[in-house]
Amino acid sequence: MTVNRDNTALLSNIQHLTDKGFCILHHIFTQNELDQMKSMLQAYCEAKSEDTYAIRNLLQEIPGLKSLALNSNLLKILDTIDPALFLTKAIYFDKTQESNWYVTWHQDIVINVNEKIEINGFTGWTKKFGVHGVVPPDEYLKNTVTVRIHLDDTDETNGALKVIPGSHNKKLSDDEIALITQNSIPYVCEVPACGIQIMKPLLLHASSKATSLKHRRVIHLEFNSQEMPDKLAWAERTEFRSAMA
Repeated sequence: MTVNRDNTALLSNIQHLTDKGFCILHHIFTQNELDQMKSMLQAYCEAKSEDTYAIRNLLQEIPGLKSLALNSNLLKILDTIDPALFLTKAIYFDKTQESNWYVTWHQDIVINVNEKIEINGFTGWTKKFGVHGVVPPDEYLKNTVTVRIHLDDTDETNGALKVIPGSHNKKLSDDEIALITQNSIPYVCEVPACGIQIMKPLLLHASSKATSLKHRRVIHLEFNSQEMPDKLAWAERTEFRSAMA
């Protein structure tokens, strides 16, 4: 697919992202691009001494993925959403029978930063895998755009995301999350291989355990266009447009 050929559909999808908190786009990657990404990931995982179901700081761990994941179609989409976006996080994960996790209803409210600096509005500091996490003011979360690149066909049998459309407009308390999810019909986000799901991090989402033997390999990218205050910085901030020009 060449996104430029169907700008009306792209704008409609972005409006859906604004209104409902997510959208799904098909054929953003070619099968050849997908095969190259899967080959790089497989080679990386085979080089490890044990099975690898998640890779953090992905584009630093496997630099060759950058030009494939940020292809011309995805760059066009990002530019249409916000031309000032830069990459803030990249993760790979694979849900299989050996790594078959369940994720309860939640919002993504933690960002990764370079160091712990006490600044008003930044709360709930954590440190995992040597990386500082923090809950930022809401405007940072509302500005974030998450892109999930699907390397496999994803449906309810292999742990597709379930979402509550329209639940992305504010940070919710535990009681609010329980009330909304108990009184809403979730949407199952079935995404074919070579497609992407774009979502806002405050969108309520969950994932069931897989019931099939199919892989669910996803490259998870987060983008933002807001600068951090003082000496705080995004832990994985990466500019990509000049490198791709």
